[in-house]
Amino acid sequence: MIYTNLIMKYAQYIIANDKVEVFNSITGMEEIYINNKKISSKFSVFGTEHFFRLKNNQYLIKSYLDSNLIGMSFEVRKNGVPIDLENRCKIKTIDKIGRFLLAIIFGVGLAFIF
Repeated sequence: MIYTNLIMKYAQYIIANDKVEVFNSITGMEEIYINNKKISSKFSVFGTEHFFRLKNNQYLIKSYLDSNLIGMSFEVRKNGVPIDLENRCKIKTIDKIGRFLLAIIFGVGLAFIF
């Protein structure tokens, strides 16, 4: 697990010899990086879709809240077809719970500000 300014890496894949990473911040900004270069950024609380091209192929990374409502899961598609990739970034359940609690604290803090 990597934390940088309340940003956590949720997924890392190797696609066509390129490193593809998914990060999410405590404020809900989800970002996709290819070989350390940001290629997509979207707000996401319950999930979103990122489309990008890599070596003449169209890819989709779809994030969604997993069934235990604590962490995120990901679906990767190449040219519209689901592909099975190993997520090389393993997040422990305790880390997921910690992030969930941080998000609640952040939300409560915002409620007091507004």
